[in-house]
Amino acid sequence: VFPNTLAIIAPPDTTICANNNGSTITLTATGFMPATPLVWSSNPPGMPGDGATTTSIVVSSPTAGTITYTVTGTDINGCFPRTATQDIVARPQPT
Repeated sequence: VFPNTLAIIAPPDTTICANNNGSTITLTATGFMPATPLVWSSNPPGMPGDGATTTSIVVSSPTAGTITYTVTGTDINGCFPRTATQDIVARPQPT
């Protein structure tokens, strides 16, 4: 029996440096394991990991700001969608 919740495992510090300078964070979905593939999305759209269908994604950011990642999955019947979200803060690089 799988848990009814979907969660994201992230490091305690979810702050990275902007401008894709090699600063990354791995996010991993855990808990409810859906029959359909997991789908990751980002807000703003188009960030690294957006559209991925894997259990884990590695994220970075080309710009400073807060990025919200959401992972979604449904059961074998396409019912009972579950989502989890995680904010990542990308700090600007010093000038």
